[in-house]
Amino acid sequence: LFLHRLGIFLWYNKRMFFSYILSALAGILAIPLVASAHIAYVTSEADIIRTRGGDTHFLLNTLGDPFHIALIATTLIVGAILFVYVMSNHSLLAKGKKVEQHLLSYQDLIPWMIRLSLGIALIGAGSTHVLVSPVVPLGAFSFIEILVGFLLMTGFLLGPATVATVFLFLTALALDGYMVGNLDFLALAVSFWILGNARPGIDDIFNIHFPTPFKKASQYVPLIMRFGVGITMMYLALAEKILNPHTAELVATQYHLTSVIPVSAGMWVLSTGLIELAVGFLILIGCYTRVV
Repeated sequence: LFLHRLGIFLWYNKRMFFSYILSALAGILAIPLVASAHIAYVTSEADIIRTRGGDTHFLLNTLGDPFHIALIATTLIVGAILFVYVMSNHSLLAKGKKVEQHLLSYQDLIPWMIRLSLGIALIGAGSTHVLVSPVVPLGAFSFIEILVGFLLMTGFLLGPATVATVFLFLTALALDGYMVGNLDFLALAVSFWILGNARPGIDDIFNIHFPTPFKKASQYVPLIMRFGVGITMMYLALAEKILNPHTAELVATQYHLTSVIPVSAGMWVLSTGLIELAVGFLILIGCYTRVV
């Protein structure tokens, strides 16, 4: 109701764009959100404990199948050919540059995108009584999470809301080290704290100051985001697949992934682990970031 009335107020003040945003947020808030991702989200704790541990033989055994070797070789060759073709095609590169320049005009919307991402995540976590991630079930923070998520999405009291977001993640990390697999969440929160842009939002409308002592660090926001995403992907590749392959195998079998692409469960685990590790590393070091 608050969002609806605020939307009407802004509509009659010629702020139609923001009114549409608030209407969309109201729709999002009305949807029962359920958080699910990562292997630990879709397997029981008993199964994780039972299948925990490395198995190099299981992973390397997949390379003994000629079909798997041919599949890997074909993928690498086709990927290399496509990469060389794109990098030598001046027409495609010129179009890519135009898109890149156009994307730069979206920079003022980045803080708003971050707020929506964090807000939806917190509301989803709070409504399912977990702390940021399903791996940390804790009902005590549910109301706080929903409130902070609502403040982020509406752009109200963003200073305290951002500090609370960082605090919630660090609390979850202290309770369960697996939260390293959600480090991209912390990277977004820190990035928004640095950028400190309240547009569009209630703080901006009523000129409520967003306190950020890190304004000069705005040039490092892309680096922080890359670190968050890169480390998250590399951690999940190692912790969930390469170092605990039978846990990932359980998921591949349970969800019939081997019928989607007809390879063995071991090949699924090895390939997804290596791809996730490589992609995370390339993002981390900033190598062809947009393509990766």
